[in-house]
Amino acid sequence: MLREVFAGFLSALLLLPGVPSELQVREPELAAGIVLAQEGDFGAALARLDGAVRRLETGPRPSPELAVGYVYLGMTYLEQDQEPSARMRFLQAAREDPALRLNARDFSAQVIRFFEAARQEVDATRAAPAVLRPAATPSPEPRKKRSALPFVILGGAAVGGIAATTFSTTTATTTTTTLPPASCSYSMSPATQKASAAGGNGTCSVRATPSGCGWTAESTEAWLSITGEARGTGNGTVSFRAAANEGNGRKARIRLAQDHDARCEIEQDSSRAALPPAGAFIWSSELEVPGSGGQIVVNGLEAAYQNGGRIQRSGPVREPRGQIEATLVTASGRPGTWRFTLSGAFQPGSLRVSVGDAVTITADAVAFRLAGRAGERVVFGFGLSAP
Repeated sequence: MLREVFAGFLSALLLLPGVPSELQVREPELAAGIVLAQEGDFGAALARLDGAVRRLETGPRPSPELAVGYVYLGMTYLEQDQEPSARMRFLQAAREDPALRLNARDFSAQVIRFFEAARQEVDATRAAPAVLRPAATPSPEPRKKRSALPFVILGGAAVGGIAATTFSTTTATTTTTTLPPASCSYSMSPATQKASAAGGNGTCSVRATPSGCGWTAESTEAWLSITGEARGTGNGTVSFRAAANEGNGRKARIRLAQDHDARCEIEQDSSRAALPPAGAFIWSSELEVPGSGGQIVVNGLEAAYQNGGRIQRSGPVREPRGQIEATLVTASGRPGTWRFTLSGAFQPGSLRVSVGDAVTITADAVAFRLAGRAGERVVFGFGLSAP
């Protein structure tokens, strides 16, 4: 609750005397994500910041507030040891706002080092020779534009340690300057996901910046095949199918030919692991809520995964009844479903829902509808058969 209040304060600060309106944080998800990142809750911050950046990317460009989102996304990825994704976000931040600088008081030396490397790379691109052409219609008199980082300034220092620098540009009356296009940056999500030993279908999301950047997806293993369109421009989706696994657990990647660091890894269960001990019950969970991770407690034993997908476990029969309690730990605000299936030493038809919006219930499975909010919870019980 305190986080939400503070985030609301950041995003809706009263127009303070002497602070221009363009210096206010107007995106509440961005403010909330910044608070979470500053507190070190990087898993929750990632979902908030990613959602805010997606919305800001649809607005007018360039956007200094979007640059702030890129910086904190970069910091979040870096803190989670995802250096390629962090570098891409820092490059995007430097392109959006060339005046952006980080200070050592609020950012670690590692974050500043990565950001400065990205900024220098962008500066080198802008320093390439410009192509000059006569202006079609000279302006009768020069016009000046001013831009400032749209971020709340408190006591002369920027919130989160980002220094806002106001700068001016003058429109020339006799020439037009054309700079080389920015280099393309790519990423894929989720970073990892599960596939059952029986095989099945799945998708990976592609993000390409700027939107005109093209890409080609490829699989690193024959058992993982791309089933849909393998090419695209800008943001898109790659569909794949995992073949049935008759051996040990295995891994493969869907990656982009343009950048092998842009990838999502598929981990497939072993077919041998699918057989439970005699007298045990089996439960499987399929989380299909975009950008979400969950925690599951089955009869007091915990299981968790970060980015959706499917997991399967077995458990001993110690009591006549069992209970599954599942909670969304991270979420992006996008709705979806959470499905559970039971077999083995389980009594078909014994499922009883206690908490959650169950959309379908069969003899051995139940599916819940979720709004995609962190903290959402479902609970159901079931009967077990003695070994």
